[in-house]
Amino acid sequence: MLDFEKTLERTLAVAQPMASEDIRKLEALGYVAGGQASIAAAYTNTDAWAELFHLRDIKDGLAISRQSFSIRARIVVNEVGDEVLEQARHLVAASPETVFFHNLLGCIHLRRDEFEPAVAALTRALALNPDYSESLNNLAMAYIVQNRFADAEPLLRRDIENMPQSLRAHKSMGYVMLKTNRPKLAREHFEFVLRREPQSHGAHRYLGEALEQLGDETAARDHYAESLRLNPGWISAALPLARLLLTARDAALRDPTRALQVAWEACEAAEHRDAQALVALADAYQALNRPHKVREALDEAIALVAPADPAEADRLRARRDALAPDREPAAR
Repeated sequence: MLDFEKTLERTLAVAQPMASEDIRKLEALGYVAGGQASIAAAYTNTDAWAELFHLRDIKDGLAISRQSFSIRARIVVNEVGDEVLEQARHLVAASPETVFFHNLLGCIHLRRDEFEPAVAALTRALALNPDYSESLNNLAMAYIVQNRFADAEPLLRRDIENMPQSLRAHKSMGYVMLKTNRPKLAREHFEFVLRREPQSHGAHRYLGEALEQLGDETAARDHYAESLRLNPGWISAALPLARLLLTARDAALRDPTRALQVAWEACEAAEHRDAQALVALADAYQALNRPHKVREALDEAIALVAPADPAEADRLRARRDALAPDREPAAR
């Protein structure tokens, strides 16, 4: 969501653009003050701001710039309560022609899963600047999470035309291609990202899905596994990997024991509070002919889904009740 350098360059009320070395100075000072939280610390580090503004001899816009970036720092760590929302609304009211403030407000609504006001705020930002990269991407994301892929695609296409190297736009476009049954195009976008950012666990995960759709199960398995290595316990990568290890068309790729390990680690990472991970665990146990453990995993999943999805709970109960009698001890 955040593009630190470009946002500083485009939104501070200064006569001349911010120099890259100044951006690095601010970020470095924030890193010293904030340990690993380098960018968030830079936003809120008073000494860093004072040093930066001294470097540039900037007198105007200091207070409002600090406030806006303080809000942005809160968004980084997902602190998007009512207080932050009201601060962003105040900035928009005080300076309705500032694109960045509308973008901030839209980001907050998006993080709060308030999609209609997020779309409205981000649309206002783009009315002020149709090429503002952050708002193009954020509005696309607001559409993506609502499965409105046809609305997201032209926004991402515009951003890629303006900024061909934008990894964020390529990631999002790859996802849109994947979800609209265009796996070849999805593969191109995710491979573009990985050539420049090989540690992107998300790109590996969704490239794996694209490759699986294209019939390359071996490569799909490898990318799912790499995603999980880069982000251990990530359920979004663990579930398709475990499923592929159980159901691959190529029998040589099937590995129920490894599938069990992947599913178990996903359940542990989620503290056994993710029903899909528990069902994947049950699938792996069933492939290994351990009905007692299948029943245990399904019981946990049923308890989680029953309050919100009674029909799914009934389906899982039917599966559990159809299991063969226990033929194993209770130990894992």
